[in-house]
Amino acid sequence: RRRTRPPGGDSWSHVTARLRETASLREAIPSERQRVLDLVLALAGRVSGRRVLDVGADSSALARGLAQEGAQVESVRDLLEPAFPLRGPFDVVTALDCIDDSKDPEAALRVLGKLLHPRGRVVLAIAHPWRATAAGATPHPALASLPALLASLRSAGLRLVDAAEPVGDPGASSEPPESRHLVLVAERTGRRTRNRGTSG
Repeated sequence: RRRTRPPGGDSWSHVTARLRETASLREAIPSERQRVLDLVLALAGRVSGRRVLDVGADSSALARGLAQEGAQVESVRDLLEPAFPLRGPFDVVTALDCIDDSKDPEAALRVLGKLLHPRGRVVLAIAHPWRATAAGATPHPALASLPALLASLRSAGLRLVDAAEPVGDPGASSEPPESRHLVLVAERTGRRTRNRGTSG
């Protein structure tokens, strides 16, 4: 069978290097996913006996982890189009890879803020906006920079109190050099303001 050679003197070595890199990233995705789950669970704090709303289309593992910690968990795929009425307040709201995928992140955050107990907390895991921008992706304007992110939270009556990245073992060759996620912790401020910095 005839084998064709891509154009360029070192094309095959370039292709194989890219394949190795892609395979390495594929192996890293499940481990980073687990680190995100572990970090969200840790930042959710003590949940035993508390009402927790878990938001996201693919967060069953997180819901199980919260339930194992003794939380009374309700799960919903979409804050803007829930399959059933959401009755707050919730002591904790977790949202994994869904706010940044929402058609209107600011509206989703406002719904989330209304559902939160005045002394409750929100733990959000989103695609790392600054890394995504550097890689050529275009995050929603409401989440694309730190000022926009803070303004979006503020418009929902929330304030940022903590942020963390799920960092892996730096000595593991299969790990990406930087996390692709950012985990945010926010609390109620008791007031909501109109966000003039982004759409909505």
